[in-house]
Amino acid sequence: MKKLIIGLVLLVIIGFIIKKIIDPPTDVWADNKVYAGYQSTVVNETATAPVVAEVYIDASGSMKPYFMADNDQIMTHLLGNLQHLTTNTSVYFLNNPKPYKGTPGEILKNVKDQPNLSATTFHSFFSKAAAQIDTTDVMVYLITDGIMSIGNRGGGDTRHALTYLKGEITKALQNHSDLAGAILRYSGGYKGNYWNMKNQPITLSKQIQRPFYVIVLGRKAAVRWLEDINNKKPTELNNPKSIYFGVHDFKAHNDAKMSTDKLLPLQNPGGEVTLVLNLPQCLSNLDVNKLEVVHNGSVLMDIRSDGTTQKVKVEKEADGTLRVSAQNAPFVPNVNGEYVITIYSLNTIPDGWVSTWSTDNDKTGPDENTTFGLAYLIEGIKNGLEPQDTLFRADIVFLP
Repeated sequence: MKKLIIGLVLLVIIGFIIKKIIDPPTDVWADNKVYAGYQSTVVNETATAPVVAEVYIDASGSMKPYFMADNDQIMTHLLGNLQHLTTNTSVYFLNNPKPYKGTPGEILKNVKDQPNLSATTFHSFFSKAAAQIDTTDVMVYLITDGIMSIGNRGGGDTRHALTYLKGEITKALQNHSDLAGAILRYSGGYKGNYWNMKNQPITLSKQIQRPFYVIVLGRKAAVRWLEDINNKKPTELNNPKSIYFGVHDFKAHNDAKMSTDKLLPLQNPGGEVTLVLNLPQCLSNLDVNKLEVVHNGSVLMDIRSDGTTQKVKVEKEADGTLRVSAQNAPFVPNVNGEYVITIYSLNTIPDGWVSTWSTDNDKTGPDENTTFGLAYLIEGIKNGLEPQDTLFRADIVFLP
């Protein structure tokens, strides 16, 4: 009888062990994998085509060489594509209130007849466009060389005014709750005189390729619509390099939730921990190099076997899921006995736009890659439309 009782007890124990393996407990983070993410219904980033569109062509002296180039149809193709993106589209020469009628080719042939402006004041144009977008669902496109200028004022050296001009652009674009923007970068033939930072003409000996831009302003949903087109059908925008501002729902980006309402402990305290964060679709292309993983006031580090430290490993899957592997991190509980890990991404401008493609000195003339003062123009736009320092922030909380 005693042996029978012992056998029955062993069977119960074995059965319990098997059940634990097949059906692991739900009151711990199994295998030390801790899950958090964003609810798709919370992130409000709808995309809708604008009702009307207006395309403005900067026909100033600094832009005319793009239209004088030999056998270069990129401007014609670009203008034609912009006209057909929206059913109701009007085309204007900058500072001319009368819409221009005709085919893209006819419009561009008339650029040479437009008056040369002494300076392109982006902040003035942006201010008027932003006020219009506040009351009208209109997308505004400006075709420009992207060079800020002060003409002959202040001694004529625009370099000394770049910080001022950046601030003016920021002021023109801030405090508009439903305003977003984009910058599309292209390259086209350039033939003629170039006006440098001192407002001095430099005659080029031959035709070269030069970058130029389409600066876009519109309501947030409309600029997201444009971004979707560029992501899915880039040929419709002539395959530009692009950057977007003001299209994210930053409030929702800071509202990540744990996958369970319960505050759970790790299954294996002291073992390797994997933090899994499911990002919203809009962040699926996030650069992991901009990520920071912070715990107890400092960057979360793993301790190697030799006593040295290294940052915890961060990986991103194709669908945007982040995985943070902490193999031997010295977790410290807060006053409530909880481990709190913060994952966030800095909201910075890609280096190409503010370093590789920007120059502060074009005194000797243009090259085929850089634009004078581009970094200041882009920083001014970002500061006005998207001043947030972080792109997203998520706190992951668990017990030892």
